[in-house]
Amino acid sequence: MSSAKPELCVDLNGSTLAWSEGKSSRKYVFQVSTVLGLQLLLQADAQDTSRDWFSSIDHAIHRLAETINQGSPFHSPHGEKPRKANLTRSKSTKGEFFFPPWGS
Repeated sequence: MSSAKPELCVDLNGSTLAWSEGKSSRKYVFQVSTVLGLQLLLQADAQDTSRDWFSSIDHAIHRLAETINQGSPFHSPHGEKPRKANLTRSKSTKGEFFFPPWGS
């Protein structure tokens, strides 16, 4: 296991995924949108890699819904509305996704 620290941690609970054709000139891009308004564009160099990432993240989101929310929608404990976030380009980084072993 790598000793590198993640650049960003994202709570996927209640998040949505969508392929992002038209939001980037790059290939193999998809968007993760969180309930707090964070929007991330993720891009891989190969279509198979991008599909694997999409599938793994989608699986994690569905497992969270099953285990944490029991399928219920997200409700902020303080009644706060999600804030609107603009998509901005950050520096590109290469890294690996780590998905904790939640069981099957």
